[in-house]
Amino acid sequence: MFEDFINLKGAFSEEDNISIIYYDGITERKLSWNSVMSASFQVSQIFKENNLPNLVNVDPVKNNLELLTSLIYGINLSGRAWCSISNPSLNCATVYDYPITNKDLEMEILGIRLYITITANKSNCKSYENIAYVVSTSGTTGKSKIVHVTYNSILPNIKDLKSIYNVTGKDVIFLAAPLSFDPAAVDIYLSLYTKSTLIILPEIIKLNPSQLVQILFQKYGTSIIQCTPSLFLSFPETVLTSLVFFDKTTLRILALGGEAFPSFDFMRFGSIQEGRVSVFNLYGITEMSCWASIEKLCFESGQREVKRGKLHNEVSLGKGLSETSLRLRDNTGEEIFHGFGEIFIESANRLCYVDDEDVEEVPSSRATGDVGELINGKLYFRGRNDEIIKRFGRKVSITKLESLALETGLVQFAVGLIYGGKLYLLINENTEKKEFMRILLGKLDSYHVPDHVLQLRNFPRTAHGKLDMKALHKVIESQKNLVVPSSDELKSFLQTHWCLYSRNDIPPKMEDNFILVGGNSISCIQLATVAEEFIGQPCPEFLDILMNKSFEDILDYLALILKDISDSNKPAISTYQTNLLPSPRERQFLELFRSKNDCAIFDENYSDGSLVIMEEWSCNMNKCVDASPLLVKTHENYPVIFIGSHSKEFSAINGLTGEKLWTTNLGGRIESSAAISKCGKIIYIGCYDGNLYAISSINGSILWEFKTDGEIKSSPFVSNCGKSVFFGSHDKYLYSVCTKFGKLKWKVKYGNGSVFSSPAATCDGALLFSGSLDGTVSCINSEGEKWKKKLGNPIFSSPLPFDDVVVFGCVDGCIYGFDFAGNEVFKFFASGPIFSSFCLTTNSPRKILFGSHDFHLYCIKPEGSQVWKHRFNSPIYSTPFAFKLGSRELTAAVSTSGELRLLNANSGDCLATYSLSGEVFSSPVVWANKIFVGCRNNMVYCLSIKAKTKESCYIVWTSIELHYTRVCLVA
Repeated sequence: MFEDFINLKGAFSEEDNISIIYYDGITERKLSWNSVMSASFQVSQIFKENNLPNLVNVDPVKNNLELLTSLIYGINLSGRAWCSISNPSLNCATVYDYPITNKDLEMEILGIRLYITITANKSNCKSYENIAYVVSTSGTTGKSKIVHVTYNSILPNIKDLKSIYNVTGKDVIFLAAPLSFDPAAVDIYLSLYTKSTLIILPEIIKLNPSQLVQILFQKYGTSIIQCTPSLFLSFPETVLTSLVFFDKTTLRILALGGEAFPSFDFMRFGSIQEGRVSVFNLYGITEMSCWASIEKLCFESGQREVKRGKLHNEVSLGKGLSETSLRLRDNTGEEIFHGFGEIFIESANRLCYVDDEDVEEVPSSRATGDVGELINGKLYFRGRNDEIIKRFGRKVSITKLESLALETGLVQFAVGLIYGGKLYLLINENTEKKEFMRILLGKLDSYHVPDHVLQLRNFPRTAHGKLDMKALHKVIESQKNLVVPSSDELKSFLQTHWCLYSRNDIPPKMEDNFILVGGNSISCIQLATVAEEFIGQPCPEFLDILMNKSFEDILDYLALILKDISDSNKPAISTYQTNLLPSPRERQFLELFRSKNDCAIFDENYSDGSLVIMEEWSCNMNKCVDASPLLVKTHENYPVIFIGSHSKEFSAINGLTGEKLWTTNLGGRIESSAAISKCGKIIYIGCYDGNLYAISSINGSILWEFKTDGEIKSSPFVSNCGKSVFFGSHDKYLYSVCTKFGKLKWKVKYGNGSVFSSPAATCDGALLFSGSLDGTVSCINSEGEKWKKKLGNPIFSSPLPFDDVVVFGCVDGCIYGFDFAGNEVFKFFASGPIFSSFCLTTNSPRKILFGSHDFHLYCIKPEGSQVWKHRFNSPIYSTPFAFKLGSRELTAAVSTSGELRLLNANSGDCLATYSLSGEVFSSPVVWANKIFVGCRNNMVYCLSIKAKTKESCYIVWTSIELHYTRVCLVA
């Protein structure tokens, strides 16, 4: 059947339409139809010539999503199938857009380099013919299944939908589903079959409904969307009215499938009443991919009346698509024609192979596990037979949730259900909720964590003794109108999540501090997130209070907000919420003292050789090292590393041997990185005890200390004239202190958040920039505050002023660029929060490097356009370091899992890697051939960069050209 597809679409088109548009919020990439076809033929040829396995995993291609269609079509053209899953039972080749091993097969497609790794399979997995793609599903038993989808199964869908939707080359289709969800295959193949345009967006944009709809309709004029009801229901009402269903919308087709069709009043939109937008209900199962039936919504008055007490706009599953029929059967397997039963999908030709089914034994009828009801010849969906439901495209077992709740031994009844798109767990009233939630959360994976937990005195039942689900729905509906939580409920909520995120089973005392009992910055942000959801509105000062004050102070703060809500009659979330959102930990700032005399040129004979990284020494600091090294070159031309740890120790370390020259114990944990005076005799370091210390660089003696009212995690910054040291404190002030005597010059509070990031200044010292945890960024000159902006999300990253622009990184994943007058000049959106500070590349024109929670190291131009991004194996919080190695421009960066990589700063290609045995939040520093970095295994490391010759001997660099950057400020 695929031959028909090839014959139709394999030839080049005379009209070179746009086939693919990829947009990440900043950068737009477009591929023409002929470019996609040419690339597809190239992919096909490469796979044929190298005799690669019959299955190809394309899931790791995250950085170059515009190539997906070319990869998928090319794989099919070569006679192979594609997948987007990792399963040890599958013998496959995997395509990456970054190198994995030195044995990778490389190919360049449309100027983009891709790498292919072959995974050898040890099992006897069956091989099937005529397979288009392979997907994984949890299935009706909740166990993972591998489904081999044939062309006979998927291509009838493509031809049917082309006809039903009347798709032409002028249509714009949105790729809404992830590749692991088989409706994505429908969108991709439908765009190929009709020569229409496919819009591909990263997941971070799909999670922002308002931004998503703006891009789809205002920017690209999307005409066809097939998505889950969950995604559709995430669109705000105002967006639906003004962009999706308004009179001039570009949308023609809205098809919802994969979950129960929503009880949503489409009739109120004139564009639907007048037929400009057609709405469809799609139904199907992965085991007979993809869609089995379709129903177009009809809003004639006769079909909008209440039927048997059901919703007035209820939509049936519709008629079977080509070569497909739906049947309803009772418990004995007999077909029924009225009432309730299990839905079966039948087809003689649309067959897929599930797990290792024999070709001869593939059933032509598959049970769906769904309960249906036949009324006057129309089939309606009534839920799941086995309590497996889909939640945002992922299958979740309500039965599993209920069983784990009962396993806690603290509840007598536990009922899970979906209502209004939310997962509820109902338990009996006499349950000790705090202890119950602590035990339950330890058992659940993230997909099974309920949105709300309600306690009921009685569980309503029908006359037959079964649970009355309709009555339970009414109970949930009534809960929406409850008053704000009581003081006891608030305290119970906070105690439970305090223990959960601090990983501490001991209930908090009123005087306890979250950080001191085991919390850290990442868990602070997690707790702040769920607290805002529990309260039902933003709590801007919660993060500061959590990090710096007591449990009692937090209770008082939240109680005051709840009182304000109650007084103003604003609705608040009244049920126990447990939305566990992964949030990152703050990154550490690097303050590096450099000298122009450090520059040297290495022997060019080895500039193009391969590189290796080897450990030279390590030094034990007795507790986690989150601070970044301050490297100072002595007159004897060897480096000294100044660094502190959570053990309260601050040490000077010989950079050649790893020997401690001296150690001073301060009054608290040390997370701040150090700065040095212009004369090189004084080291400045902040501490958890609220003091800024001035320490002799010669012997470690404390020269003076300056006290603030909060922890100092901000790294100090010394002015260009050397007379002032600037730093922030968790008491929410930015300070200027005399470097000689430690006396206060001034302090300023420009926001309501603590100052974690380090201040930075322009080269002439005229302007000082800083950011705070309430999202405020500011610019200060000699006359005071010049301007400030509220970005709305915490700022952990330190600002970077250069040329005529200052750049700030934000937890919302955005890089903001302002001119020195405070005007916004650009925005760049990463796919995850920014905690890393910035580094400039060495060659002109300079480019900006930084890491993100989305696992990527980014390189962007000063105007905000992306040059490249490189994916690591975990988030990046530390700051990269740019330097030259002979003629090569490099950057060193490390991820939180401890993987350090050397990258080509111009291309982002990986040249060497080294894995440290612990988490890393410290930023690397490079000097000569040495990389210095701290680790959470209590060690400071010195790693050597070496060149590997053809004879496999190692050449050690004795000199290196350092990237020189100096910032200064007039006192």
